[in-house]
Amino acid sequence: MVKKVVLEGCLGDWSKKSYIEPLAERARQGTIELYAVDVRDIREDEDKVEYYESPVLFVNRKSEEGKKEYEKIEDVDFVFIVAPHEFHCKIAEHWLEKGRLNENDKIFIEKPLDSSVENIKNLEEKYGEKELKKIIAVDHYIPKIIPLIKELKKAKGNYGKMKKVRINLLESDPILESRGKTLDEGLILDIFPHVLAVFIKIMKVFDHYELDANGFEIFEVKTGKYKGAPITGETFAEIGAEIEGIPFESCIGKAVGSHDTKILEISFERGLITADFASRDFSIQRDGGSMKGSLQKNHINMLLDRIIDKEYKDEVLRLSLNFNEGFEIVRIISKIREKAGNSIEYEKFNASNEILTRFGEAEEDGCRFKGELNEI
Repeated sequence: MVKKVVLEGCLGDWSKKSYIEPLAERARQGTIELYAVDVRDIREDEDKVEYYESPVLFVNRKSEEGKKEYEKIEDVDFVFIVAPHEFHCKIAEHWLEKGRLNENDKIFIEKPLDSSVENIKNLEEKYGEKELKKIIAVDHYIPKIIPLIKELKKAKGNYGKMKKVRINLLESDPILESRGKTLDEGLILDIFPHVLAVFIKIMKVFDHYELDANGFEIFEVKTGKYKGAPITGETFAEIGAEIEGIPFESCIGKAVGSHDTKILEISFERGLITADFASRDFSIQRDGGSMKGSLQKNHINMLLDRIIDKEYKDEVLRLSLNFNEGFEIVRIISKIREKAGNSIEYEKFNASNEILTRFGEAEEDGCRFKGELNEI
């Protein structure tokens, strides 16, 4: 049976990078009927224009003709929302209206669930729990760590108490001008959801953990912005917090250092877990031995395959987050942004410790993860 799929925000950078090609290929193969939706005319964006041509049905929902066509789309199997953050819940509300979405199918929202806690609350108040279960929060870092999670489950209980969590997602590339409007509110909103999504999934291996913004205690938030950044918000942040009594540290940013530094480190009484998202390697040390492995590649394609092949009952939830988890992430991000002070200015490609020095920090290490393994 041919499935009906809607891609909202189809002309955005992330959609063009990860969604439109595999979905358009499925449309050409005849396995899906694809509606590619945006608020711009395809003639305004010639990049990858071939992916928006027949059999793909491109809809500009701001044009008079496009509005009519958009309203007629019904009985949809899957909606992927890859639009700017602040429109996520508004778009989801459109598809939750009766008749637009098939009874047992889903709306997949790219992180974050929305840029506004208020927008999510409004959606929550309007729709009951049954309807909100149709909303799945997608974070592409989760499929990456599936091989790590599988290995952790094999040796659950051999680590002892969790002592500390550190997750740094620092990219050396500056922000593209084309993404300036999308990222204008700052990178805490854009990058930190990855940090929390990874943390949630790993915590669930060791306990029946439910993320709660009330249990996320923020001690300090330092922010910076590199000179010439095409956005108003921060391009760097160091966040110190505690979750359920566990120390939690994270640095996120762009135009930081000469190469990407994307590291996960979780230390236990009797073990240590590390993962490098740049090299896709991970390591597990615990009482009784150690092992190494590789993180998942082609993770978006894998997620789309699971969804469209109707394996989402268990598998897709394993690869994503539910509505409540997505909501708690946005609540935490809101708390972090409220805690942040004025941003300092740094030069593009400064290392993280150089940036932190501007805050009066004199420590040689700063928030860098240097790669040494702690003693077990």
